Amino acid sequence: MAEDLAFSKEGIGLVTAKAEPEDYTQIGMDTGQKPCIYLHYALFRRLDDFALRNTSKEQAGLLLGSHTKDNAWLRIEEAVEVKPRNDSFPESVWKEALAQASKQYPGTSVVGWFHSHPSTGISLTPQEEEIHKRFFPKSSQVIYISDPVVSERTFYLWQDGKLINSTGFRIYGKTEKVSTIIGREPARPDEYMNERYLERSVEKLQRMLRHPAIRPIDYAVLVLAALCLAVLILRPAPAVRVDQSELLANQERLSQQVSAVEKRLQEVEGHLEAVGMLDKELGLAPADDKELSSESPAPPKVREESPAPKVLSAAKDPKAAQSGAKVLLHTVQAGETISSIADRYYGTTDPKVCKALGRFNKLPAPHYEHIIPGDELKIPARAKVGL
Repeated sequence: MAEDLAFSKEGIGLVTAKAEPEDYTQIGMDTGQKPCIYLHYALFRRLDDFALRNTSKEQAGLLLGSHTKDNAWLRIEEAVEVKPRNDSFPESVWKEALAQASKQYPGTSVVGWFHSHPSTGISLTPQEEEIHKRFFPKSSQVIYISDPVVSERTFYLWQDGKLINSTGFRIYGKTEKVSTIIGREPARPDEYMNERYLERSVEKLQRMLRHPAIRPIDYAVLVLAALCLAVLILRPAPAVRVDQSELLANQERLSQQVSAVEKRLQEVEGHLEAVGMLDKELGLAPADDKELSSESPAPPKVREESPAPKVLSAAKDPKAAQSGAKVLLHTVQAGETISSIADRYYGTTDPKVCKALGRFNKLPAPHYEHIIPGDELKIPARAKVGL
């Protein structure tokens, strides 16, 4: 295919460049690289306009011009569109473009090709390298890459058998008139072009938001996220260690306090048991069932030791006032029980009478024996306790 691009004598062949342009504007850095690239200003504008024609797909074409025999510099003056087939550029489309260029511009030579990268930057892709090596292998042939959305552009040229990014190029012939790209309309004012750049940029951004491209880095992020999730799910849970020192200390203090209370209760029970035994020895405690059934006579009741019962007027006791009866107030002495008090005032130790007297004084059931010396009991008439 390299020979296909070198046209026959009847077509486009090697064209010796004219004098090097003197009126130019440097784009980028001038490092003295070869060939020095001169791009006509009007063509520069039309290539941008051509790339903006449809930013949803890439645009391509041939670059036509002339160059020196020693490859010191070249100038690019014309361009011909290459129409892709199924978004690819097979050999047949390049042949069609070459045939059209030979008829349209017989006095020029093929000095390279151009390709647009809408919103993808100006880096050279492996596919572009393959196309350039196959169809444009001459050292004088370059590739012009432009991103019309962000207004970035650059040239790639051969250096030591490799395609490298040029440090810069030159724009010339700003006032000269050149023919337009095939099928394209003339250049437009800068103001209109700026508006079109803005519109195309907004359209491209909206399209990217609706259908964002998935880049390799996105796949890498998804893989890393999946790995992190797997690690979190599959790794064993660390052992939970709880500091129980304070809890154990509190538990120990509570146990000591409970032990101290139990010890005090045992001491109190021992004192109460000693007091009960002393009451029995003094004859102050009532005899139990076994003692009453024994042959030994019951100890005489000492009623004279008890102080005379106090009389509580009916006016001071609402219940007594309803019946007009008096209520006596009795102070419990050592050794007295509810039974002995009932026998003293009612002449009987009948359990019913004892329980009625205990309920009247609100003593704890069921035995109503919880009285200690010094307590004062109300002794109502027998009829007042329901007997």
